[in-house]
Amino acid sequence: MAVTELRAAAAVILLQRVLARDLEPDAALREWPDIDTESDELLAASWHDLSHYAADEDIRAKDLRYANFQTELLKRRIEEIKQKFSNRRRAADE
Repeated sequence: MAVTELRAAAAVILLQRVLARDLEPDAALREWPDIDTESDELLAASWHDLSHYAADEDIRAKDLRYANFQTELLKRRIEEIKQKFSNRRRAADE
């Protein structure tokens, strides 16, 4: 498994744990693998979305629509990452 695939797997786990409330968003950001050297745009964008999720906790508490938007965005990022990297694996297997 390539380094980027390992980072993608870690990102999915971190995002899932945040959404399940098993991990605080700030802790997930600290655990995110090598964001300073991330070359994959989807993983970098997912980190960026998570950073907004972490920073906007007070807004989400007051605005249910915004809370739902941010939650759905992270869910979409999880699915996009899974899809992208499963497609890469399939292409490599062929």
